[in-house]
Amino acid sequence: MPAKISICIPTYLNPAGLRRLLGSLRSQSYRDFEVIITDDSPNQSIEEVCSEFAELPGLIYVRNTYQLGSPVNWNKSLSMARGEWIMLIHHDDWFSTENSLRSFASVANSINSGWIFSSCDAYEKGLVKGFTHRPFGLQQRFLSGDDLEGWALMFENKIGCPSVMLVHHSIIQQYDENLLWFVDVDLYIRLLQKCPPYYIADTLVNATYGSEEQITHKASQDTSLALRELIYLYDKYKLMHRRECRQTLRKRTNNIAASLVREMIVQRKLPCSACTRARVALDVAIHMGERSSSLRKETKKAKMHVNVVFLLMNQFMRRFGNKTRRSVKHLLGFDRNQQPKAPHTIEEQPHDVRPYLHYPDPSEYAAKANNDMEKIFYRHTGRPSAKWHHYLEIYDRHLSRFRGKQVRLLEIGVQHGGSLQIWREYFGAQAIIYGIDIDKKCRDYDDESAHVRIGSQADPIFLQEIVREMGGIDVVIDDGSHVAGHQKISFGCLFPLLNENGVYLCEDLQASYWPVFHDGGYQRDGTFIELTKQLMDDIHSWYHEHDPVVLSSAAETIHSISTYEGMVVLEKRSRSQSFFTLMPPQSNP
Repeated sequence: MPAKISICIPTYLNPAGLRRLLGSLRSQSYRDFEVIITDDSPNQSIEEVCSEFAELPGLIYVRNTYQLGSPVNWNKSLSMARGEWIMLIHHDDWFSTENSLRSFASVANSINSGWIFSSCDAYEKGLVKGFTHRPFGLQQRFLSGDDLEGWALMFENKIGCPSVMLVHHSIIQQYDENLLWFVDVDLYIRLLQKCPPYYIADTLVNATYGSEEQITHKASQDTSLALRELIYLYDKYKLMHRRECRQTLRKRTNNIAASLVREMIVQRKLPCSACTRARVALDVAIHMGERSSSLRKETKKAKMHVNVVFLLMNQFMRRFGNKTRRSVKHLLGFDRNQQPKAPHTIEEQPHDVRPYLHYPDPSEYAAKANNDMEKIFYRHTGRPSAKWHHYLEIYDRHLSRFRGKQVRLLEIGVQHGGSLQIWREYFGAQAIIYGIDIDKKCRDYDDESAHVRIGSQADPIFLQEIVREMGGIDVVIDDGSHVAGHQKISFGCLFPLLNENGVYLCEDLQASYWPVFHDGGYQRDGTFIELTKQLMDDIHSWYHEHDPVVLSSAAETIHSISTYEGMVVLEKRSRSQSFFTLMPPQSNP
């Protein structure tokens, strides 16, 4: 019989925090629970802690074969829960008393509610008690709409962290994997649409805040993240018409401009991070004005924001000279007489590649082609396909050995469908070719050239289903969203599934340097460029004392990493540690 309560603990390193949490679970007077731990760590530190608590009821430990990240790892732990009630608790939080679970269970048995949450004590960096979060006073009760409105949680999260919440399995939902900063708020809004919660005034959980390892701390370093996610949520819940929402966007835009001014004054320079914030401020301001006809009044206010930022920029550039003026204009993408255009969809604004666009004579390039890939591309007359010219030689260098064979190829990003036709002509009739895209219009390209499936490259379950449908996979070409987090998830899922001697290509890594809406930046953690650098350390793990970070099996499975302008190619081949020798053979000393 399944346990009454499932305790789901998604983890990433922090063995000390998990040991404290499991210790608080060991001391609970209520024992009808199971513990599910899904581990994103690159080493065995969490597994070793779990072995110390093997006697815990229904303890299940799963180490992910690739790093899922938040909130995908959260969703994995929730999907494994079998209890009637489910609690997701972070590895750096813990139960306040030995009767905490009994109090949750007692309320769950006595009231008719789909979800419950308690007050908590907040500990700075998990060490020193800072304050008690008791948002609705000392009286336990059902909360009404007057107490808690979903949209208002975006401005003040009165519920707190997910660790204080117990949800019935009948209404539990997955976290929205498009979010990071507001991911918990989004779930609370959806639960409120199901039923009102029951509030427990007692502090049953201790929560950590202020730790540099927490997602909230890392997300707070990206000023534009909250803006992007707010606009996403406003669209999702049709809230853009609310005055409070528009005021919040203006306030955050002003904060970006103010931060920009501070960096100008204090540092006497304009770093890339400030340029990014200024660009986001301009985009959000214009986006607010053009969102719908009901927001026409906002256009003047938006233009005011633009003019203020322009004024600040001009004052700064006059002070520090023409060289700075030119670099600032280049980084922000506008000149003195031209305002930046608003993106069609602010979450998907691409970097402007038009300066690199070239229209050669196809017949001329086909005639002087150095390889078959170039010939096929420049003679192509089917659906449109856009490629950087130097990619064609790279494709031929690494993929020519698969021609005329039953190669299984997956291309992430279908767009106009032209590249699928080109791959078919290049590899031949025996090839098994699949393409995936989030755009449902791409279904139209499912034909004799390739199979097309609709789904996200950031959905590991979807990717695994595609590989099963293909019967295995030999080649992956990631030409998808170019968003750093998406590329990382795709690689972590698909590279371990590659067949022996398979090839993984990740394209358009120029986007790793573009901050706005690609999660990029020069030497910014998390981009595929930085992931590639880390893999260089990982494949040499035999020669240093550090555990692999990106892929635990990197040294045993990555045969080569080839880097080109805008592309990385990884070849998979089982290998053992190399040996050093001398020829002709010498006798042992």
